[in-house]
Amino acid sequence: MDSIDDGYWVEYHELRDLHRLGWRDAGNSTLWECTYDREQYVFKEYSDDFRADADSRALGRLIAWRDGLNDNRRDHLDLVAAWPRFRVREGGVLLGVLVPFATARFYQAGQRMHPQTLAFLVRYTVQGQVRQGAPDRVKTRAIGHAAEVLQWFHQRQVLVNDVRESNILCTDDGAAVYYVDCDVMIGPWGSVGSPAAPDFIATLVPSAARPTPASDFARLAWVAIWLLLNDFSLSHVQVERLTPTLDAGAARLLVRTSGGADVNLDEWRRLAARWTGHDKGQAAVETEVLQPEPEPGPPPVRVPTRRFVAVVRPPHPSRWVPTQYRRETVLVAGTPRQPSAPPAGGWREANLVLIVLLVVMAVVCSAGVLWLLMQGVPL
Repeated sequence: MDSIDDGYWVEYHELRDLHRLGWRDAGNSTLWECTYDREQYVFKEYSDDFRADADSRALGRLIAWRDGLNDNRRDHLDLVAAWPRFRVREGGVLLGVLVPFATARFYQAGQRMHPQTLAFLVRYTVQGQVRQGAPDRVKTRAIGHAAEVLQWFHQRQVLVNDVRESNILCTDDGAAVYYVDCDVMIGPWGSVGSPAAPDFIATLVPSAARPTPASDFARLAWVAIWLLLNDFSLSHVQVERLTPTLDAGAARLLVRTSGGADVNLDEWRRLAARWTGHDKGQAAVETEVLQPEPEPGPPPVRVPTRRFVAVVRPPHPSRWVPTQYRRETVLVAGTPRQPSAPPAGGWREANLVLIVLLVVMAVVCSAGVLWLLMQGVPL
């Protein structure tokens, strides 16, 4: 018996505070919230059918694969996937696995009762009630991140296998995704359960019956098509249906990949980079500035001297002056100052000017009267 078969086991009676989780799309499992070793986990209890065919040793190797990664890759894996931590058994019989909870941003309103999957981004109507869904830019951003994570797994010889909208959580803004159901992935550890594709996938992509990187991307392409067209019932799509939403190149790539064609990784890498925009992997999206900020004043003017550096600081925005109306700064003796205004006259000078004006006016008036008298004009 190897060390993997001995390790990563938890006895069912060691689980505490078990509470049923009412999450949808649990598939072949029943999900429970629980505490083990003072940490909270999701206990994924397998159905009888799945447990009958599950390879517990392959499951142990899958869990151990995470420990074999270096610190950076392990940290990245924990950010993008709910990787199983322990196998759970009772009386030596495999019952299921313990997986970590996603962080609060992957739940609606941050509440664990409502995980938010890619399906939540779709606009749809139920019983007359319309849910608006997300804008196309949010959908493409989320798909771009999902494609990046998919390529990250493929680079490490891991097939996600069960790529579907209900197995990928996402944030409200599409800035991060989180893969779940990782215990059905196929990798260096082998396969825990049957790799057969679900019936609906086998119908859409006949080549997906044998998991390959192409089949993973074919499933992701269908998820993207369904999200962008807000219709999960589609089984055929033409490029023209997508071009009102996407550019022709992206539309052709999705349609070609959805049919199971060989994957052009370079095209997908460029598409993912374009769709994620300024995000870097799972980094947070920069806050958008909705209102223009006040225009800043002129930059500080630094004047070096032997003794000091004089700094003219920009005026407060409320006193900012447009460029065409600014007065140039004059530097005198290494000290910046504004041009001096002409000195204002005192009160004596002002009175003298007024007296002179009055005298001039009196002389002019007297000359006018004298001229009229000489002409014989009666006054």
